[in-house]
Amino acid sequence: GTNLDGTYSASFTLASSTHPPGVYSMNNFRTQDVNGFFSDYKGYNSSAFTVTNTSGADFSGPTISNIVVSPTFIDISNNVTKVITVSYRATDTSGINLNYNWYPRILIGNSGFNGTKFTLTSGTNLDGTYSASFTLASSTHPPGVYSMNNFRTQDVNGYFSDYKGYNS
Repeated sequence: GTNLDGTYSASFTLASSTHPPGVYSMNNFRTQDVNGFFSDYKGYNSSAFTVTNTSGADFSGPTISNIVVSPTFIDISNNVTKVITVSYRATDTSGINLNYNWYPRILIGNSGFNGTKFTLTSGTNLDGTYSASFTLASSTHPPGVYSMNNFRTQDVNGYFSDYKGYNS
């Protein structure tokens, strides 16, 4: 054909290490003429093709369990500072990304406070315990019941765990 009446095609390469099994959709596409005008969108297909992949490659995020906040009651009267530790167990067949920066956050009223970055404190990046902490002081932290925001982690392949830990 020609640019006035032609058939166009495109292709992409799938690899067992980067494409999980499942049913893939194809987004809409369109074309543009030499004057800058676009065609209507065409081609959306919610089940365009199915991929079978039995390579055993890891396409899921880490699992978080055993969330612990300690201690759960703190007296910071009289200019005393206290540390709260948040820890969890994370497992992943490919390994947790130790460079992933996620900080827990506690909230009270309109005030929020970030903790330290979660770091591996025991085990390995395949199965380990990660901890972060908050230092509370009477001069910076009002009394009351705090909530903690959700947190998550990431594996070495870039897949995320589910969000965990919201506590109000």
